[in-house]
Amino acid sequence: MMNWHMKKALFLIAMIPVIHLPVDAQVLFSGTSGNFVTDSKAPGVNVRAPNGGERLQYDIPMTIRWEAQDESFGATPIALTIRTAPGGPWTILANGLPNTGSQVVNPPGITSDHALVKVSARDIYGNMGEDVSDACFYLDDMFSGVTGTFITDSKPPDVMVIRPNGGEWLGYMDSLDVAWTATDDEWGHHPISVAVSKQPGGSYSFIQTDLDNTGFARVAPPEAVTEYARVWVVAVDYFGSVGYDKSDAYLKFDDRFSDTTANSFKTDSKPPEVLVGMPNGGERVDFSEPVLVTWTATDESLGANPISIGLSTEEGGSYSIIAPNLPNSGSTVISSLGVITRFARIFVIARDYFGVEGEDRSDEYFIVEDLFTGGSASFVTDSKPPEITVLVPNGGEGYFFSDPLLVKWDASDDSFGPLPVVKISVSTDGGLTYQTVASGLPDIDSAFVTAPEAITQQAMVKIKVKDSFGLVADDESDGVFSLLGLYTDLKAFLEGPFTGTEMNTIMNQFGYLPLSQPFSAPPWNYGGTESVQAIPNSDVVDWVLIELRDAPDAVSATSATTIGRRAGFILRNGMVTGADGVSDMIFGIPVTQNLFAIVRQRNHLAVMSALPLNRTNDTFDYDFTTGAEQAFGGNLGHKEIGTGIWGMAGGDGDANGTVNNGDKNDIWVQQAGTSGYLPGDFNLDSDVNNSDKIEIWVPNGGRSSQVPL
Repeated sequence: MMNWHMKKALFLIAMIPVIHLPVDAQVLFSGTSGNFVTDSKAPGVNVRAPNGGERLQYDIPMTIRWEAQDESFGATPIALTIRTAPGGPWTILANGLPNTGSQVVNPPGITSDHALVKVSARDIYGNMGEDVSDACFYLDDMFSGVTGTFITDSKPPDVMVIRPNGGEWLGYMDSLDVAWTATDDEWGHHPISVAVSKQPGGSYSFIQTDLDNTGFARVAPPEAVTEYARVWVVAVDYFGSVGYDKSDAYLKFDDRFSDTTANSFKTDSKPPEVLVGMPNGGERVDFSEPVLVTWTATDESLGANPISIGLSTEEGGSYSIIAPNLPNSGSTVISSLGVITRFARIFVIARDYFGVEGEDRSDEYFIVEDLFTGGSASFVTDSKPPEITVLVPNGGEGYFFSDPLLVKWDASDDSFGPLPVVKISVSTDGGLTYQTVASGLPDIDSAFVTAPEAITQQAMVKIKVKDSFGLVADDESDGVFSLLGLYTDLKAFLEGPFTGTEMNTIMNQFGYLPLSQPFSAPPWNYGGTESVQAIPNSDVVDWVLIELRDAPDAVSATSATTIGRRAGFILRNGMVTGADGVSDMIFGIPVTQNLFAIVRQRNHLAVMSALPLNRTNDTFDYDFTTGAEQAFGGNLGHKEIGTGIWGMAGGDGDANGTVNNGDKNDIWVQQAGTSGYLPGDFNLDSDVNNSDKIEIWVPNGGRSSQVPL
């Protein structure tokens, strides 16, 4: 039986007899026909890039990326067009393309601040679907400085979440009704997205995108049980400016129709971020007069009165609290400091409701004296903030995220003092959120930082600088740049815990798995810092070490061709994940030839892919389990552990690449009768006993790994 979408009509014309009509009648058909299928459903199309805000060179080939789905596509259903002025005509860039998801094209050779691309898809029945960039991108002459001349709109949309706005108790399987207001002068195409964060301090995930600005949407729930959810509404205008708002307080998702209720969140270990504004060093204040103290403090879990002000009056001295339990208003007036000193510093302490504290203090000492009777000269303050410009990366560049990221800037101010404070942050979502990667730097005009582990075309840098009076300025990249890398989607089985269709997770169930990667010792000597606060899920079997080699063929893929190693988890179904126990592994490395993967585990023989990994966009996948030929060296280094199922042979307790007497005498014998995370536990059931020797070590004696050295 064929299963078709409801919008398709199936016309069956069968057993039609020959009909004799008058001469002027229209003859349609005669005889018997087969099934005739027509499709009235338009293709679904989504532009991926450029999708708004990118800055591209106007005369260099650019890559257009898209997604298009339909059950009735022909061989070449895709057309690409571009518009370079508001209301202007659409110009064909390429036509009659296969649905590959990307195409390199030549731009029209003019500069523009209002470029949009359109991807059109036509199926074999003539149904048309299309999508346009969500916002404008730039075509610039980045080498000569000539850019488009149209003035853009830098004002972000004004967004306010109306409901749910905090305190609601919702079923995690119910539909979620979201209401908001969003205003802007120039809306783009389907400007609204709805997201949910699920824990204090957690990042948000989109649950619905490309909504019209109707002020209301019924969306799918986040399918999470939590007491610390917030709903976010994000709006993007025609020019790519982003505005957003989130629920003012937490709401609860749980199963109200069963005994499952929201689990209490254990703790929030992230301290608040605090920055003292003034007094920040060099000021002169009177000991008997009120003093204005300013600050900024941010945290996902701040309570009603999280701020305390402290004062230190001795060189290198400790502080005493002079104003406790203040609201996070950003400023307060202290009635007087009541002491005369040349070594005063203000401390601002923020405590969230989990008890985690963050603090900042005046960068330099300020003076407290009797200004009215002591004859001191008045001190001139500085009300002009610094000027800061991000130079590199500033849009259009590409960097592998594992390489040191060089950031350059130009900052100036009349009152920097000896040590102006610089903070560098990186965004991976086009400036929606930023992650601090370096802080407390001097104004040295450049610094190498570590980029977030992400593959994205929406990266931006923000640099914030503070002068000696606490005045702050910041700047961010003019356009987005790319963080490059690759994902690996690998599947393998370990013989020891294999049960016939999948692997057991006994080591995980008994709590024996370590929280940090176990490959730092010889023979692996891996220096990675992968660790977790808890094993992420019940499907984890053990840690594995993945090694990637870049070579023309498997024979040439020796250790000298290694380009990356990472530790992660192998799950009961054989899938290899990153340390989160869910996602594919991610590497920030380039591949110039073919990519070969090696899977290593602490007491099983390592295997290497016999063929290059299969590539789909940024993802490289490979399944070791389907045959002996999947591993380099065939059945010499790979073992059939079930009918038609192949896996890594166990018994290599000393991890030297060969199963021999040393694994029994030096490892198994020494550990027999003990339990834990032990190399002599060849079947990974937590106990070192006769089963490990008889069922794993004995049948594998003499086997060796075939991974090239």
